[in-house]
Amino acid sequence: EVPKIAMASDSSYLSDSQSSSESNRQDSNGNKEVEEPKESFETLSLNNMEGQTLIYVENNLPKLLKNSIEVFETEKEKRLVLSGALVALSSILNNVYTVTNKRYYPNLMLFVTAPAAAGKGTINWAVSLLDKIEQRFEQEYISDLETWKASKKKDDQPSRKTLIIPGNSSSAAMILQLRDNGGGGIIVETEADTVASVMANDWADLSHIFRRAAEHEKIDVRRVNDYIIIKKPKLSVILTGTPMKLRASNRNCELGTGLY
Repeated sequence: EVPKIAMASDSSYLSDSQSSSESNRQDSNGNKEVEEPKESFETLSLNNMEGQTLIYVENNLPKLLKNSIEVFETEKEKRLVLSGALVALSSILNNVYTVTNKRYYPNLMLFVTAPAAAGKGTINWAVSLLDKIEQRFEQEYISDLETWKASKKKDDQPSRKTLIIPGNSSSAAMILQLRDNGGGGIIVETEADTVASVMANDWADLSHIFRRAAEHEKIDVRRVNDYIIIKKPKLSVILTGTPMKLRASNRNCELGTGLY
């Protein structure tokens, strides 16, 4: 049964005198007249309220986001794409921050859980908002690589920026990519067990990267011939999976190795 919420309308607010006079009405035989309650309340189901909220949000969205979700028909698809779009866009707002006890950047982390074949993959449409940036990074890398090859230098090979970082990366590869990106990026995996299975390996403990990035705390790694430092990592995350995969991803959270 769908819960109901009662909302008082203006007609339900009566003065004390009105309430008193109406409650004391009597019929011709002197009996107190009992009136049928007026329709002073309207009931709205929670589902209807969600729909109305989504319509309100959709009508007040910036043009980019409004155009992104209006092509979808169901509320579920619109909510999913809008959530994903907000996370995707948070990965490129590196010059925006708020200040409390320190600077916090708008990077968001999202985990969408739903049964198999429930349409979770729709969120990929939101990530397509980043396609133009990825294409630009690719073109810049190809140009820099051609210039480097023409110079016949053996060192100083150009690094390759890629905003979307694969979830099945090792911790070392992810840290390197964050460095090449200037500290930012986004992980997008529609199968959460991809990340969970990688994190089960000693060579791919991503948990400390996620936890430090969530607080924009310094990530540093010392290697024999190299020292990598990312002063303020800015990492966004989009993962989807079934409830079982969500539990599997968090099974070791008390040990600091789970995804949480």
